[in-house]
Amino acid sequence: MPQDSFERVQVLLSETRANPLALLLDLTRLLPESLLQRAIWLAQNASDETLKAFLVHALAKRLPTRADRIELTNRYPMTAGTAIDDVLTPEGKEAKRLIAKLSERQRYEVFDQLFVAVESGTTGGAASLDPPDIPGGRDLPFTVELPFTGPVDEDEELEDFDDEEFESDGGGFESVGHAESEDADGGGAEFDVDDGFEAVPSAAEPSPTSSPQSSTADKTSEPRDVVNLGFAHNDAADNTVKPHEPLQTGQSYYFWLNIGRKHKDAIGATTRIDLEKLPEEAVLTVAIFAFENELAIAPGQDVGELKIQKDGSVKVLRQPVAKKSLPLSTNAPADYLDDFLLFPISVPNNEAIHRLRCNIYCAQVLVQSYVVSANVKSTPDPVDEACTKRLDYVLSQSLRASHLASMTKEPHLLSLMVNNNGDGSHSFRFFGTDGAAPYKDDARIDGQQLAGFLKQARRAMHKVSWGNENEWDENSGFAYRYQTKTFDRKKLTKDLAYLARAGWRIYSGFVSHLSTTAANLETLMANPGLLQIALKLSPRAVVPAAVIYDYAWMPDNFDFENTDFELCPTFSDALDKARAGGPPLEECDCFKGGCALKKMIAEVRDPDSDKTLGDLPPMICPSGFWGYRHLLGLPLTLDGANKDLPPVIDFKGDLQMVACVSTDPLFVERDPHIGRLQTLKSALKLERDEGYKAIVKRLKKTTPHLLYFYCHGGIRANTELPYLEIGVKDRFGPEALIGEGISWKGPNPLVFINGCHTTSLNPEITLDFVSSFVQQSGAAGVIGTEITIFEPLAAKFAEECFARFVGAPPHTESMPIGKAVRGARLELLRQGNPLGLVYIPYAVASLRLQETQQN
Repeated sequence: MPQDSFERVQVLLSETRANPLALLLDLTRLLPESLLQRAIWLAQNASDETLKAFLVHALAKRLPTRADRIELTNRYPMTAGTAIDDVLTPEGKEAKRLIAKLSERQRYEVFDQLFVAVESGTTGGAASLDPPDIPGGRDLPFTVELPFTGPVDEDEELEDFDDEEFESDGGGFESVGHAESEDADGGGAEFDVDDGFEAVPSAAEPSPTSSPQSSTADKTSEPRDVVNLGFAHNDAADNTVKPHEPLQTGQSYYFWLNIGRKHKDAIGATTRIDLEKLPEEAVLTVAIFAFENELAIAPGQDVGELKIQKDGSVKVLRQPVAKKSLPLSTNAPADYLDDFLLFPISVPNNEAIHRLRCNIYCAQVLVQSYVVSANVKSTPDPVDEACTKRLDYVLSQSLRASHLASMTKEPHLLSLMVNNNGDGSHSFRFFGTDGAAPYKDDARIDGQQLAGFLKQARRAMHKVSWGNENEWDENSGFAYRYQTKTFDRKKLTKDLAYLARAGWRIYSGFVSHLSTTAANLETLMANPGLLQIALKLSPRAVVPAAVIYDYAWMPDNFDFENTDFELCPTFSDALDKARAGGPPLEECDCFKGGCALKKMIAEVRDPDSDKTLGDLPPMICPSGFWGYRHLLGLPLTLDGANKDLPPVIDFKGDLQMVACVSTDPLFVERDPHIGRLQTLKSALKLERDEGYKAIVKRLKKTTPHLLYFYCHGGIRANTELPYLEIGVKDRFGPEALIGEGISWKGPNPLVFINGCHTTSLNPEITLDFVSSFVQQSGAAGVIGTEITIFEPLAAKFAEECFARFVGAPPHTESMPIGKAVRGARLELLRQGNPLGLVYIPYAVASLRLQETQQN
């Protein structure tokens, strides 16, 4: 018998003959938050009506709002005379006891195993992938929110279901608790069940306060920031498709979006964008994207705009199509086209679940992304919940004025969303503008091809850092190649060529799949700007964006080991001047359209030219790298305890910084480095901790503006669970933030993880740390690395980045994090080191410090 709880519960699930959904009923309070929508979708499709009702009601307790709980439970009334014991299984209690002891990652894997059993029809059956990007899709975030702070003792049991609570006499769901008396306004009674679960007494007889049609006063008090999505018929765009209507094969429809009061035919659970206190000039852009061979969109009719008004309403600023071409019924409201964005779509000829993606942007920053799924049938027979939506990327669930001011102060150039499609491929969704017409496109890349690109990029970084393409191994005999501060132009240029070869393969790989020409993207990206790489925590799609190289060349024409590569003469001249005390590299003409190498490439592309790329010299220009040219940010979706990514880190007077360090004597640069950070700026107050207890005690009581880890790191044996080694050998893992109750409500710190000699702590693994810091504890962002780093690089990059971020001399003002990271990369490049490209800012590029006045 396995002794490990993880193994024991896996054996239990694989050997039991119990209905896995009945097991889930016992486990709903342990369910990771990121799997909730998948669980609800599976419950709604259960064949046992009694089990379906109990399970839906239990899962509804986990929904965030009262309205969502009422809406869901009223659709699934309890059967008269049934009790929870009718459907619970004997194995459920033992599974609950074991799962409560597991780590967050193990808990996710166990529930995933359980869901696979539901989908495949047998507890021990092989996994059959559910339809991707619909509720239950497998590209859900891996880091989860736990409903408790730690494991339980061996003999301790979690609270079981209260049989009395889950009994029904045939009406609507009834609570054990007492109904509230009518309030002073004459509202009807409501029933509350533990954990805030609520339901009206009967779906057939809703209470007065729960009915949206009950009175004008009630209607005006309804929230006006609900994001309504749905479909409408092609002959009358105001004739909305009802929730039970499947879309018909081969037909045309309109997909619509409205932000306002909840619409009767809106699909899916209620989602909102908090619009309070917004400036009237705020503009939201909505773009829809297709999935291959699914709901088809019309090119040029797939982008619309909304504008927030003085009274808090949201009106259409620009329809995706000409208003005069939109058909309306004779009784359509006069202002219908002012309230609803309408996108023409076409339905395939085959019956299936078909999808599209709907993205909402503010100043080219992706704020929310929905996957919309439609049940497509050849007959009009009603289907329960025919269409659904899933909110799978959330930068912010509110758009407060402070968020919009930060986003629009310097609008982003491009947002690039990368997501796993669930079928072995990945989609790259582009949206941006440089002030001209919007650029929108998408590319679909095979997963193996993308994995190959990423592997090549990491190998190139390894080669540049320690001279070997394999992962770092301290016993390999290799050493850090930039240990000395000697400037070696030949070495630098060769290493840039290795990185550019990998970066060009990534770029050409996804550009080759675009529906428009690469020239359109090149035009948009020609000049420096802010970029958002939107991550959904998909561990197979952390693109090394800084290394992407978009200057065309033919690297396979060169024998790299024996070729003397050249720097672009324009950049080489700027580098010499910067090293002599002249203008910084940010001012180089290569970033302003004056690059000699780009002119050579343009000549080759001239239709009248006889030259090819093979005629170009072995030349590299650093301005071709996205990490040197642009201000990058890779903000993660927020699906944990925190729902808003702060655009600024507020402070009054002094800036508080905490350095959490390893005391390993091999860290010879640690103390001088920390000393230099202490003297960066008089207003920067740095305190130092050297152990687990010390840092936990501090973070539970105080919130620094900057949290800095200068330490070792690694992966726990036989797992993929990361840790940072602080003090002598204390291990600090992402689970500590949850278990110790570390949470920040403001200010929200920037976390910098400088993990030296951090074996195998790659971005995919690091995401556990990033998500815990951001989603659970409320950090504003995290800076991490692509590969293992070494002390000289760690110390220098951190000092340069922090100096720019806090505005330490010689910098006259604090910079946004994207600009600070770019500046640090270029400063290392000026010194002859290209490895600033290995640093990743998991934050919005415009994140900055903001000093508020003392009271």
